[in-house]
Amino acid sequence: MGLVAETAIQKVDVPHEDGEWFEIAPLSWAELETARRLKTDDAIKTAAMFDAETLRGMQTTSEAAPASPSDGLDMASVLEAGIKRWSYSDPVSPENIKRLDEPTAMWAFEQIAQRSVVSQDEQKNGAAPLKGHT
Repeated sequence: MGLVAETAIQKVDVPHEDGEWFEIAPLSWAELETARRLKTDDAIKTAAMFDAETLRGMQTTSEAAPASPSDGLDMASVLEAGIKRWSYSDPVSPENIKRLDEPTAMWAFEQIAQRSVVSQDEQKNGAAPLKGHT
């Protein structure tokens, strides 16, 4: 089915916090589009602060790094759309998501991105199974 449904929600254990877990869902195309647009807007604003030589150096450095599913996605929008529930006593909300420590936020961001972004190989096969599910 081509629809992202509640059945796609997966419970994943936080590897660096014993006993803690998140329930996350892959993002829809509209949520991914928003995350990409926000990241692009931010990149354009950042690029405006540098001269051409500096930007060329930054581009060379980024081309050497391996691609990740989270590349080009805005972290805050991915976390807000993808985190459905968690084991913490505070409820999931945009404000509480912003309170996550960096290691936990980065881990959750990567988990959601892995389940949301379709690789070129998956596009060629015409289907994208959920990745990294537990």
